[in-house]
Amino acid sequence: MEIYKPDFKQVYAVANELLLCASSIKTFPYSVTRMIEEMTDINCCSFKRALSYGVDIRKFGSESAVIVDYGGRCIIFYNDSQIDTRIRFSLLHELGHYILNHEKDVKDVDLYKKQEVEANSFAAQLLMPKQIIAEIQHRGKRVDENFLIKYFNVSKEAAIKRMESAYKFNSGYSIGKNIDEWIILKYNIFIDYIIPKSKSIDWFEDEYERQRNRDKWL
Repeated sequence: MEIYKPDFKQVYAVANELLLCASSIKTFPYSVTRMIEEMTDINCCSFKRALSYGVDIRKFGSESAVIVDYGGRCIIFYNDSQIDTRIRFSLLHELGHYILNHEKDVKDVDLYKKQEVEANSFAAQLLMPKQIIAEIQHRGKRVDENFLIKYFNVSKEAAIKRMESAYKFNSGYSIGKNIDEWIILKYNIFIDYIIPKSKSIDWFEDEYERQRNRDKWL
């Protein structure tokens, strides 16, 4: 029996490339649909708009989002009645399936789970880049799920899972130290907005605890 393990190295490599190359991503949160349409040939279409054109969205079998070939185009149909944080994650999840060349209509349960983990990790990295979080922690700012919700506009569930991932992933899942540094440089204005380097020391937080938090992300 074949064993499927998520390829986190590839996931992070692809997500990091988008973070660096997308001119539509200047800060966080950003317009996910704008980024997708800038960097790919994919169109984004809401369920409401699809229904107005007579598209039967029920046949797609998803209540959140789904990527399909429709009318000669690649389209992500998404449920615009859901909250914004769910929409943004669902769009990037589907983009992950597409960019990572995942198989469609998978019957193998283990392969399905592998692809879902990869797509979720891809979306999380684009919404909450680990390099930025690590740099914020390095400057002495405490990061928890409430912090991620406030500054990255993600759901509580996504924020909690992202914090949990800090214990599982390490810098080996980036595509190199230089890439990490370039990402921090590109988004330095956003980082400075949260915690300028001149105010990066929190004397009331134990240095040992700060280092432990940094190590989780790096």
